[in-house]
Amino acid sequence: MTVRDTRNTIEGYKEIQAFNEEAIDECYEEIDELRLDETNEVQKYPKPNKEIIASTYKAVFDYQYKNLILSYSLGEDTEKVRKEYVKTVKMIAGVWKMSSGYVQMLTLVSLGILLEVENEVFFDLQKLVEESEEQDALLNYMIGFRENKKVPGSKVLWDKPYKKLIPLIAEEGELSDAEKVDILAEYLQKHWYRNFDGKDTHNTKWNIHIGYWSFESGALVKILGLDDTKLKDLSYYPYDLVHK
Repeated sequence: MTVRDTRNTIEGYKEIQAFNEEAIDECYEEIDELRLDETNEVQKYPKPNKEIIASTYKAVFDYQYKNLILSYSLGEDTEKVRKEYVKTVKMIAGVWKMSSGYVQMLTLVSLGILLEVENEVFFDLQKLVEESEEQDALLNYMIGFRENKKVPGSKVLWDKPYKKLIPLIAEEGELSDAEKVDILAEYLQKHWYRNFDGKDTHNTKWNIHIGYWSFESGALVKILGLDDTKLKDLSYYPYDLVHK
């Protein structure tokens, strides 16, 4: 196994993975206890049982999401990453909100395109995005690709850094393929990490680094059919997923 993100080690990634899996098991045990308390009309905490159950399900999703990203960084093969992906998507219903989970959704939609997951798996994400009160041009464009239609747009909910990608999804013919690749190269080199919410995890004394990846860059290359030779060796670009 060859580590894809060398800012952590195989041992380091596996330690985080084991911690997350144990935490997920503990969350499910807590949910079972809370459900029993709710049935017996027992209230042990200041917050209502149902509210705690909901927040605990969100914690389960967050731990599993980290294990998904980690599985790619660790160097797992595509099928293993796909299995982690399916597990993650199954946990998203009822816990995701556009306002707080935009980056997670963009990552999952992008990975769904790169992994070419089955329609019934991808539909769970599509349904959540389409039913959200807030709509995002980048997400809608990628989801449209799965439906064999390209949906141009100009508004992204998170300007930094994603506004830099809007020219790529504008009307056909405005940019050459070479110009689109140049935009992605600049995005990866100058903008993505600078605005990444989880940056610098590799510089802490704690073992918390799960990997840095701009999966949306890979998904756009795949959607647009670009020659990504120029991007191959850039940090954060998931080249092998685009060419799996």
